[in-house]
Amino acid sequence: MKNIKYIFVLAVLFVAQGAFAQITVSSTVNSSFSADLGLGSRGEQVKALQTLLSKMPNIYPEAYVTGYFGKLTENAVKKLQKENNLDQVGRVGPKTRTLLNSLLISKNTDSVVYEVPMVNVLEASSNSATTGYLFWTTNKLTTSDLWYGTNSPLDTAVATKVSDSSKSFSHSHNLSGLATSTTYYYIVKVTDERGNSATTTEKSFKTASQ
Repeated sequence: MKNIKYIFVLAVLFVAQGAFAQITVSSTVNSSFSADLGLGSRGEQVKALQTLLSKMPNIYPEAYVTGYFGKLTENAVKKLQKENNLDQVGRVGPKTRTLLNSLLISKNTDSVVYEVPMVNVLEASSNSATTGYLFWTTNKLTTSDLWYGTNSPLDTAVATKVSDSSKSFSHSHNLSGLATSTTYYYIVKVTDERGNSATTTEKSFKTASQ
């Protein structure tokens, strides 16, 4: 991989909406993703795509970085799209490009930073009096833990806990048996394959009335 060099940097970062203990891994590539890619595409954008996918063994176990978008790359893109609830079209269009760029934080035109783990999207909703739905995405494959309860600040020692041991870029939970017209507070913790974890600040949602 003559166009790629790896630099590992350990840091503790604080995110505006809550403190996250993070490890920053910097990989120099030519650019972030700006072009549509599909079968037959060639060039540096394809190399950057394959380099990113190669960091995900369950998505792209072959890990070839050739600069040519062939069937193996197409299959890997489909798996990535499936993991993130996108249409499994096997090509990189606007939605998939947004996902890919969410995994990359640009330092300048020549480098990007991979941060692990980090919660990119965190949403909660309740469409009925006794149920709720929570959804979040991360910038790397992680497992997750969710705590929720009716008291704030939330005490994870006594709050209800739900865990997901599968490694994924997206996680969701359907909650049932909730109290009517009640505010619920929740915290999410994500953990990557190296045991590095990040915990969100406390969030809340309210169930509907009868």
